[in-house]
Amino acid sequence: MVDLTPPTATPPRPAADSGTQAHTSRASAPASEDAARHRHRLMSAAAVALIAVTLIVSRLVLVRTSFPARQLSIPVGSWFESASDWFVANMAWLYDPVANALTGALDQLNSAIVFTPPPQLAALLVLLTYAVAGIRLALLTVVTLVWCVAAGDWEPTMQTLAFMVIAVLISCVLGIALGVGASLNRGLSGLLTTGLDAMQAFPIFAYLVPVVLVFGTGDAGALVVTIIWAMPPVARMTLVGLQSVSQETVESATSFGANRWQLLRDVRLPLARPSIAAGVNQTIMFAISMATISAMVGGSGLGQVVWGGLSRLSFGDAIEGGLALVLIAVILDRASAPRPHSPVRRVRAAASDEPASGLFGRLRAFALRHPRWALSGVLAVVVSILANALSQLRFADFTEPPSWLALDLRKPSEEVVNWTTVHLGGLLDWVRSSIQSYGLNPVMDVLRWIPWPTLILAGFLVGLLLLGLRAALLVAAGVYLIGAMGMWDATIVTVAVVGVSVVLAVVIGFPLGVAMSRSDRLAALIRPVLDLVQTLPIFLFVIPAVIFMGSGPVTGTLATVGYALPPIIRLTNIALRNADGDVVEAAKSFGATERQILMNVRAPLGLPTILVGLNQTVLLALAMAVVAAFVGTPGLGQEILVAVNGAHFGVGVEAGIAMFILAVAFDRLFRAWTARLSIGSHLKVM
Repeated sequence: MVDLTPPTATPPRPAADSGTQAHTSRASAPASEDAARHRHRLMSAAAVALIAVTLIVSRLVLVRTSFPARQLSIPVGSWFESASDWFVANMAWLYDPVANALTGALDQLNSAIVFTPPPQLAALLVLLTYAVAGIRLALLTVVTLVWCVAAGDWEPTMQTLAFMVIAVLISCVLGIALGVGASLNRGLSGLLTTGLDAMQAFPIFAYLVPVVLVFGTGDAGALVVTIIWAMPPVARMTLVGLQSVSQETVESATSFGANRWQLLRDVRLPLARPSIAAGVNQTIMFAISMATISAMVGGSGLGQVVWGGLSRLSFGDAIEGGLALVLIAVILDRASAPRPHSPVRRVRAAASDEPASGLFGRLRAFALRHPRWALSGVLAVVVSILANALSQLRFADFTEPPSWLALDLRKPSEEVVNWTTVHLGGLLDWVRSSIQSYGLNPVMDVLRWIPWPTLILAGFLVGLLLLGLRAALLVAAGVYLIGAMGMWDATIVTVAVVGVSVVLAVVIGFPLGVAMSRSDRLAALIRPVLDLVQTLPIFLFVIPAVIFMGSGPVTGTLATVGYALPPIIRLTNIALRNADGDVVEAAKSFGATERQILMNVRAPLGLPTILVGLNQTVLLALAMAVVAAFVGTPGLGQEILVAVNGAHFGVGVEAGIAMFILAVAFDRLFRAWTARLSIGSHLKVM
């Protein structure tokens, strides 16, 4: 027999040694985790000590705690103003054709709407909604159109629809093209993702000033602002959908000889269609949310009705136009929401797959496959013939409602204000003074008391602990830049308003989310309210706050609470409901009460989702800062508002950059903190 054992082979270890090694490796992991956790605690303690020393030294040395903007200023606004002046003077060949094309397309569509008999147009809209989404949404469309006619807003409503068609079409074309291009190039993908993050984090109001300088006031500038704001969702979802196509599918198609264009057209795009459809839905909602904001730069439509009512404090007009916008938003959301193929549709599609010959055969196959579209098409032809043949329908006027249908909310809104002032004035005064005295004022006083070097150092150290050295330097540089641009005091006020608003939103929203998670009936009652609130245009949150509270920072704070409340309620409910059932059952088997299960099991397991809701609440509160300025809330929003009204490009850009720094820094730091907190909460439960 030949010995095949190498001469240098070592004898096998005894079983006891291997067991000891496995035990040692298992024990070393918790030891390393404990060491890392201990090291992080030491670093945190050192950071707190360093911040405390800096605070004491700064208070003793500095004459004033606010940032010395004059001595350390960076003229960012002046640089942007010089660049914008050069662009306006030398690049008319670039932006004039864009403005003319946008204005021309919108004028053509508005003209087509004007020359279409109103009854025919209304019937076509209802039939289109029925074909897309069914009878319920068609009935809601009827209610919406009747409301618009009764309120005397037929013409602004049609202008809004025309505006939406142009804006959404251009946004989708540009967004899908960018998403497709980025999916084919890795470098472009990273650049596009960074650009989309910046576009969505930068406050939309800050876009208004440069757009007005370049395009002037009117529909062209309003369309540009809307396209900028509405394009990122469809671009991002197109990129995500194309990148999500499995590599096995692509390789299979390639093995059959498909080239790059065929892969994109026949494989990637069809498989990415659900994601792209979701992006189109979000783009539509982003565009409709811009209706009132675009009215600030001369955009036509229902936004002018709402904006004009707010400007004149005519709450009846604002409510009429606002409710019309809400109904349109709900219809567009439901009609554009992606829907899975139902079994009935699959059966009809299978029945219509038989070869069809001739025109009537193809029409029959289409009717079997799409019965609602076929019925709507037939009825649309009949309605069009009748509307153009009958003079009563052809010359009908919807701009002025008949006396029996006319609606005017001016008097009811004034009566509500008067009744509220008489009967609830004391309570509202107490709420106003409490929020001002125990919320806004103390927070602003504390932030103003802390010297500026301490805040910069705190930003650096927090970034260092959570994100690393590079991100910490960026955070510190961003905080310094806010002061160097002269936005220090305005930023402090904005942080105070946003902070108090978020605390109030959590105090109200978390208990509601908990209650929803424990009661299906309450959840079914609150969920439609949350859906409605999240489809409301942002300006509508100001109206009830002004009616009940007047103007001032407390009014802006309460409007911000209303706007930022839904995410924390919705995600708290989802987090607590979706807690691991096995862990919950195990806790029940050990005799834990419902309160103990909530606090020690469901809440820790659902903490990541709850913190996502908190993150969204803060970002929505920051987005509300400019709108709150319309009712007298100071801060960065007021700086942007003044810049928009006075066309002060430099000030608007500086305030917008400060808002951008706040939003991005908070988002990144909060995500890193919640990641660590979530891991700790899961370990505690386990």
